[in-house]
Amino acid sequence: MKFCTTLLAVLLHRAAEATQLFKSNPTAKTAFCLSGNVRGNHGLEQSKNLKKNMHDIDPNGLSFAFVNPCEEEVKPWSWDTNHPGVSWQPKGCADPWGKSSWKTVLKPTVVKEYRDTDVTPPDHKQWCPHGNGWVNGVFQQFTGVRECFRLIEEYEKQNNFKFETVVRMRADACGTGSPYPCDHTRYCHVDKLDKSKTYMHFQSNVTSYRLPEANGHFNDNFAIVPRKFADGFFKAIENYKRCDLGGPGETLMNYQVHKLMIKQWYYREPMVVDDKCECHDHKFCMQPDQSK
Repeated sequence: MKFCTTLLAVLLHRAAEATQLFKSNPTAKTAFCLSGNVRGNHGLEQSKNLKKNMHDIDPNGLSFAFVNPCEEEVKPWSWDTNHPGVSWQPKGCADPWGKSSWKTVLKPTVVKEYRDTDVTPPDHKQWCPHGNGWVNGVFQQFTGVRECFRLIEEYEKQNNFKFETVVRMRADACGTGSPYPCDHTRYCHVDKLDKSKTYMHFQSNVTSYRLPEANGHFNDNFAIVPRKFADGFFKAIENYKRCDLGGPGETLMNYQVHKLMIKQWYYREPMVVDDKCECHDHKFCMQPDQSK
C-alpha cells in the first residue's frame, strides 16, 4: 500500500511538472527536434551558438532531444577516410554530462538518451542481397530523427494540442568537429516564413532519386517543417528497407521529401519546399521560381 501511494505521488508530481511546463510556455508553437551524437557540442560556446540559432528561429519554441552524449563506442564509418593511417580507439563513457554544457544551456523539454548499440543497423544485405547498400550511419541517423519526433508526438498527446512547426536539427549542429558548420542551422524567425512551406537547404537544383516529378537536392541535416507534413518527413527511416535505394543520408531524406512533394493519397496537398536565401549564408540557394 505504501509503495502504491509513493508511486502515485511520483506520477502526480511528474504530471504537474509537465502541465506547469506547458503553462509556462503558452505561446509554444514550434518544436525543435534535436537528434544524434552530441560530440563536440558539449562545450559552452558551442552550446550557446546552437541555442542562439534556435532562439532566432523561435525563442518560445520547445526542444525535444534523442541524443547520444558519449564518444564513439564503435568505430565511426568515416574514420578511415578522415584519419588515414590512424588507429581508432574506443573511449569511455562514465560521466558524459559531467563537464557538458549541452543540457544546461539548451534546457530540452524532454531528453531521451541512447548509446551506439541501441541503434545498431540491421544487415541490409540480408534482405537486399543485390541492393545498393547504405553508408554506415544512415540507419543510426534517421532512427534518431524518428525517435525524436516520437517524443514530440507523445508530448502533444499528453497536452492535447499540436505544434505548428517542427524544426529538424542535429545535436552537434554547432559543435567542433561537426561535419556541418553552425550556419547550416541559422534561419529567419518562423513568423517571417510561409507557414505552409517546408524550408530546407538546397545542394543543387538537379532532379534525382527516381522521382522526376519533384525538383531539388536537399541537405539532410536541417529543415523547418509544417506540422501537417511532419509525420511523413520525420519517418524517412522506413525507406531504409528499399532495395533500390542506398548510399548516404541525403538519398534517404531526398527520396522522402520528393514523395511528399508529389500529392499522395494520405495528403490533400503536396508539400512545397523552398529556401529563403536571405535567411542564411549558404553558397547555394534555390530561388523561389525554381521550386515547386
